[in-house]
Amino acid sequence: MFNIPIQDIDFQRVKEFCQQWPEGVRVEYKAELNRNIPKLISSLANTAGGIALFGVEIDTTTNMPIFPIKGMELENGFEERITQACINGVYPPITPSVKIIPIPSSPGRAIGVVQVSESLNAPHAIENTTRIYIRVNSTSDPVELANINRIEYLLTRRNESEQRRETLVKNAFRKFEFHGIRRLKILIGPLYPHRHILPQAILDEKVEVLKRDHKISYLVERFRRCQDGYMSAKSNSSEAGLYHFAISFYGFLTYIENLELGSVSSPRDGGEPIYAIELKKILIIIFHLIKAAEILLKQGETINLVLRVQLENLFNTAIYPDDNLSSKYHWLAEHRVSSSDDRLSAEVYLPMEDLSNENTLNIIMDLMKQLMWGFNWSDDFLTTRIKEILMANGLVRA
Repeated sequence: MFNIPIQDIDFQRVKEFCQQWPEGVRVEYKAELNRNIPKLISSLANTAGGIALFGVEIDTTTNMPIFPIKGMELENGFEERITQACINGVYPPITPSVKIIPIPSSPGRAIGVVQVSESLNAPHAIENTTRIYIRVNSTSDPVELANINRIEYLLTRRNESEQRRETLVKNAFRKFEFHGIRRLKILIGPLYPHRHILPQAILDEKVEVLKRDHKISYLVERFRRCQDGYMSAKSNSSEAGLYHFAISFYGFLTYIENLELGSVSSPRDGGEPIYAIELKKILIIIFHLIKAAEILLKQGETINLVLRVQLENLFNTAIYPDDNLSSKYHWLAEHRVSSSDDRLSAEVYLPMEDLSNENTLNIIMDLMKQLMWGFNWSDDFLTTRIKEILMANGLVRA
């Protein structure tokens, strides 16, 4: 529920969420609405964002919700109380997403859902700007006062973290730049990097796990150490098919590949050919990199991630939906990229916990809908083809 639009959250989603998530860094359960709303909401915004559910009791020995969910008395003005508390009791103010959800089996009772994003305006303070709270991995109380080092980080994160991320990514790709050929670039890594999250010893262990996974072991079969992590590369006599894959101590996975293309000539003599990239190739690579990121980044620090896909040098290029290029010129002509778009990019932000098989399809769908807009594909056609391709290759289930 971290990234689901608030209007799409219903009681069934809340119930499934409560069955999976204990209270912790990203999650808070409250039996009733109380006066500590500014402390709760600001602590989520100051750390990694998350969900607060009101009307849910927990078992203090397991930090898991107690079933059946009882809810709280359905009151008018719940959304306004939360919003006003965050505007008037938090500085700088926060405006979370809020929804009240009635419990079907208990008329007059409901659950309050509050979504809070990780904030670039942090640190958010309460009590006349005298106290700043953060979330911690504690089984007794996941909220604590921020120490001076954490406050300093929060103060500089907004100005420095995005710049640091783009510098790290640029340097990673610069090592492996190819010129004058159509290429695919993929990045997965921390949204706001501030320190090494994969120290050498941990990264060594994770790489060995990658090597044992037969579906993605090809990514690391040529792995060697480099200054800031690991890298592998494939090269041959031609530029087509070259790729580089790297993992850094900061937790960034970067992948770049020269795409092997088919082409279809115009039925008219002398007509220029259209270059064609295979959709299946792009989907499989994205899927495998998400799987690699799950192995590398989960069970570590709680962070938010950015996942970015780029296609470059796209002049007179289309993406074809199947393996058959014959007699496809008119279709490709209709779906080639606009002459003004030499580069297309798609990007999603997600909690690290979303790196799991059940979420992978939705992540890929989100990315590809952004990317394929530039190729004039309809969402319905794209959705159907993505599912068919991933199912045919045994990557997702029906």
